[in-house]
Amino acid sequence: PYEPFIVLDWFAEKEAEKQRLAIEAEFEERKREAKHRQDTRCAVTIQRVFRGSQSRWNNREFVAERKEWLNQRHLDEGKRHQLLYMAKLLIGLAPELESDTLYEKVMKRYPVWKKDFITDIVHSEWTACHKLIEQHESHQKAQGRT
Repeated sequence: PYEPFIVLDWFAEKEAEKQRLAIEAEFEERKREAKHRQDTRCAVTIQRVFRGSQSRWNNREFVAERKEWLNQRHLDEGKRHQLLYMAKLLIGLAPELESDTLYEKVMKRYPVWKKDFITDIVHSEWTACHKLIEQHESHQKAQGRT
């Protein structure tokens, strides 16, 4: 059958219009998905920053104490490496330093050759052991023995 070029052009224009609308719809869908992903990422970032700031605010005192202790520990390292201090540590007469851990505070009171024995006896109860040692020393001071 005979179809004039005007009709064929009209069908071609309609087909082109359909394709253009389909492409625009697909583009809008991708744009909407990209915006949703970006909004989600932004919300997660805001939540992460807020929760991190809350955590830092809640832990600020601990972090300050820890930093102060580490600074003191760094200062005490000079004393720990002195020959006289090391000799006193060997025989169990080393003075307690401000930055000593509980383990170090307990172990400094005993000579090196007894440290394995002390470690077995204390069995991870360093806080209780240190408290008992301090009570014993304060009792000796009260009795005038030290």
